Amino acid sequence: MKRFLLAFSTLLVATQFASAQCTPDSQFTTPGFYPDSATGLPNACADAFYDQVITVVGISDTVVAGFTVSVDSITIDNVTGLPGTLSYACENASCVIYPATNPSSCIQISGTPVIGDVGPYTMVIEYTAYVTVFGSPTPVPLTEDYTLEVITCSANLMEQTMSEKTLIKITDMMGRETLPTANTPLIYYYSDGSIERIVQVK
Repeated sequence: MKRFLLAFSTLLVATQFASAQCTPDSQFTTPGFYPDSATGLPNACADAFYDQVITVVGISDTVVAGFTVSVDSITIDNVTGLPGTLSYACENASCVIYPATNPSSCIQISGTPVIGDVGPYTMVIEYTAYVTVFGSPTPVPLTEDYTLEVITCSANLMEQTMSEKTLIKITDMMGRETLPTANTPLIYYYSDGSIERIVQVK
């Protein structure tokens, strides 16, 4: 029975994390990527967990050569140029955005870079916009480039970087909101779209 409960709780945690995705920042409504490439991404500290959400707001129609064309969907094809210790995940598993029905989506960049990763990186988001031209969806490949730098950080800088995100809510393993409870595994949700499984031991 104990083995069954342990296996069940492990599966529940895995399911919780597999279903947890980034959350787009609702303050952005103009089509584009946020933060934009000119603003760039925050630096990543070597040997510290990095978690950054990029909000993507799609456009439902645009003007090309004097003609208004509709954008049926936008697919995030790949994110390249990251150190091997960082990876990306979309808000949904298919990485497809349908601007007409749900224009806002997001990409989450996360992982723990190591000392060997220190240096600048050019991260490229490769995506395809499918526009309707003469009644047929036509793929238009596009890219968005970012500069990401992995640096060595002092303990104070790491603490400051982590403190920039705020706690939104806490849930138990069944997804019910709760208050911090000692010796109980809980899921903490933060404003930047990240989540953590925390057990406060007392």
